[in-house]
Amino acid sequence: MLYLMKFFKNAKVIMKNIVGFLLIFLISFSSHSQTAQKAQEMLNKEERDATLRRRLEPRISDKYYLGRFLIYDCEGRHFACVNYPSFFNCQERRENDKENKEVYFSCAPLKQYETLKDCTQAYLNYIYRRTNKSFCINKIF
Repeated sequence: MLYLMKFFKNAKVIMKNIVGFLLIFLISFSSHSQTAQKAQEMLNKEERDATLRRRLEPRISDKYYLGRFLIYDCEGRHFACVNYPSFFNCQERRENDKENKEVYFSCAPLKQYETLKDCTQAYLNYIYRRTNKSFCINKIF
């Protein structure tokens, strides 16, 4: 009889723990879904599109995404076919380097091509021939 009383007492404690765990789990799940809903509402359509584009576009380095614009990264010393935002960032960095009267530019935006295939072909042509990198040097020096 004493054994049964201990068993039921332990079962009661175990059931309280299980019920408490389930309640905490359900509350945290509902608060998480509400938080996620609020965060989703805070993002406007443009930000969601930009985030989706960043996730879906092929990334070729920490700085660049794949596209049809040819640039030369003077710091990394390599050519790359990048997308428009990466090309635009390259142009901005170059303009900042000009304003700051830097001797060497960080980037050189070279050309826009019709397709990624055309850009890749030009990229390979630049790689397999010796190319003058004077576009990385500021002409005022």
